[in-house]
Amino acid sequence: MTEGHVPEPERDPGLREAVAAPIAAAATLWDQRGRLRLVGDVAAAFPRVVATGVGASFAVARSFRVALHDAGVEALSLPVDALLREPGAFLDGRSILVCVGRSGDATPLVSLVSATAALRARPFTIAVTATAGSGLAELADVSIVAGVEPDAGPPLRVPLATSLVLSAVFQVLMAGAHADVDAVVAATEGVAERASQVGVQLAGMTHERVTTLAAELGGSGGLLVLGRDAGRAAAELAGLLWLTNAGRVAHVADAAGAHLGATEAAGPSLAALVFSPGHADSVHAADRALAADLSAAGSSVVFVGPDHEAPPGVDHVVVAEVDPVMDPILAALVAAVVGRHVAADRGRPVGGLVRTDPSALA
Repeated sequence: MTEGHVPEPERDPGLREAVAAPIAAAATLWDQRGRLRLVGDVAAAFPRVVATGVGASFAVARSFRVALHDAGVEALSLPVDALLREPGAFLDGRSILVCVGRSGDATPLVSLVSATAALRARPFTIAVTATAGSGLAELADVSIVAGVEPDAGPPLRVPLATSLVLSAVFQVLMAGAHADVDAVVAATEGVAERASQVGVQLAGMTHERVTTLAAELGGSGGLLVLGRDAGRAAAELAGLLWLTNAGRVAHVADAAGAHLGATEAAGPSLAALVFSPGHADSVHAADRALAADLSAAGSSVVFVGPDHEAPPGVDHVVVAEVDPVMDPILAALVAAVVGRHVAADRGRPVGGLVRTDPSALA
């Protein structure tokens, strides 16, 4: 069971509205069933998936890639600048290029899809964006729109909505030409309902609970955010959410490579946020061991994952499993909920940005 309770009406209405984004996105899919059907039709001819995006959208792309890989699909997630430098090294005539974006007008994404036209063997391109009518949508072979307004502050609605759309794309890719698209969309509505329930419960954590988490994560030396595989996707988004909501320093590292230097900074001044969503037992055990080591070094550690046992002495935020694509995005919400509390305490605009253009956060 996820922590928290349904928030009172006066509690952070912007956050409550944002966590309903998956429901809005699911509703738009009924009118886009033809586009989903085309994705299923071409799946066999393009068995390799390369997912990309910028900022928060790259975290969503990584989550999508991990879900595909775990299901046995050949899949990569790469930053758009890496693909732009040498598109032919990663994209070919057996690839599906999935571009995840906020508005679909981000210059690097548009440039990447344009560049694929010059390849000797062109990939099939799918654009997943929050809004319609973008340059990316005009260039992609298929454009699927989440139908939510882009965030005016730190990213929240857009990653929730685009990950919901990618959940449907995932199901269609797995079924291929035999996909029952109506059944997929109906099932995706159920995913959206459960995801929004998890978001509401996280947003509704008691004031005392959020205050405790804020104290644990607000170490004077900054916050170390860690995860591997799906947890790495959660960590990337959570690091961005912490930076832009709390206005505090965060460093994101892969939990599998934490021994390469990240753990050297462990101690009483450094807090750690460890993500372990939906992992196999062996990987989850490694995450627990890392959290225990950080705690033993004196760091204040918060462990985020499904209802498994957290290491002794480590605080645990339980986030129920909903869907392999969405689970890392939902887990990352912990950083937004606590970060908004820190912002209020520090006099920052809650849910707002001080120096950054929200479009740059994708």
